[in-house]
Amino acid sequence: MHMTDDELARLHVRIIAGDPDAFAAFEAAIRPLALGLLRARGVNDADADEVWNTAFLAVLDQARSITPLGAGLRQFALSVVFRKGIDAIRRAKSRMEAPIDEHYPSTSDRGGLVDAAKVQRIRGCLAAARPSYAAVMEMTAQGLTAAEIAVIMGKTDGSVDKLRLRARAWFAECLGDILDE
Repeated sequence: MHMTDDELARLHVRIIAGDPDAFAAFEAAIRPLALGLLRARGVNDADADEVWNTAFLAVLDQARSITPLGAGLRQFALSVVFRKGIDAIRRAKSRMEAPIDEHYPSTSDRGGLVDAAKVQRIRGCLAAARPSYAAVMEMTAQGLTAAEIAVIMGKTDGSVDKLRLRARAWFAECLGDILDE
């Protein structure tokens, strides 16, 4: 269910007023986008539902302070979902058990190891990136099309293409000489 910015703004006002029907309407409108974003990031269905439920409550708790009305609420909800999704992925990875050889490859197999300084630099760029840049690049890496990303992010195909270009340029500048090697 896609809502225009005006419809979402009116819904936002009703949420601030405490209207339970508005809570349900907002949940129905944003849930598919949120779950799509989480699935695109690799969050399994059970964790995606849990992340959405937690994010939904956090968003409702902050609804009074979010601007602009409507569009700001949608963007805030998706950014909370994105951050909580990353946390869910990290938790899932920390629960995964792998043989010790996969965690600590043989030192004789240096060809397969990545320079720790490069990894730190890449992680630093990812942490410093705008959430929208990280999200669009992650979804692109997952193989999603601009149209699919547009639905998840609540944008047009053209704005997703522009966002991808800006994100690629930002990451290229941040990573600099790592890309040249």
